Amino acid sequence: ATRDSHESQDCVNLIKRRTLPTTSQCVNQSAAQIRNVMVLGIITQIATATDRVQHQVDSARRRNGIANGNGYHAETANDDLTVVEVAGRLRNFDEAQSFDAGLSDLTQDMPHRIALDFSDLEYIDGHGLRVILMASLRIVRAGGKIVVYGAHGRVAKSIRDSGVDHIVPTFEDLDAVKAFFR
Repeated sequence: ATRDSHESQDCVNLIKRRTLPTTSQCVNQSAAQIRNVMVLGIITQIATATDRVQHQVDSARRRNGIANGNGYHAETANDDLTVVEVAGRLRNFDEAQSFDAGLSDLTQDMPHRIALDFSDLEYIDGHGLRVILMASLRIVRAGGKIVVYGAHGRVAKSIRDSGVDHIVPTFEDLDAVKAFFR
């Protein structure tokens, strides 16, 4: 019985590694055992494929700004400047984490110049400010630059009061950003 269970485990391990076992590797198993192991393998492959597709959908949603009822949208202009329009609120860990994931996806291709448009951002808390600082660190280490523009009201006050504006340059509008990058 020990040998049969060992061989059965070998079949399972092969399937888990996405390798279909040969008949000789499962010779002492019943047809039902082999069928169960094969079904397990198929289910594992379907689950893996589903996870991959979900990750791609999540990445696309983040890039297109579908996040917790708030939004951001990235667009690269002709002058190699990527503008990320941010709207709504960055007020908690989940929203900030979603925004950070979107920025990470965007910066995988490493645009060298990114401008965060906060014209339509209504509120930002410490989580959102941290995302800006961490994105700045990643982009600057890769030889790029990131700036913020259009912040107003409570958002501008939060950026000033936290000192983020001493690390990430802030501007009134896109024209000032373009002048900065010339």
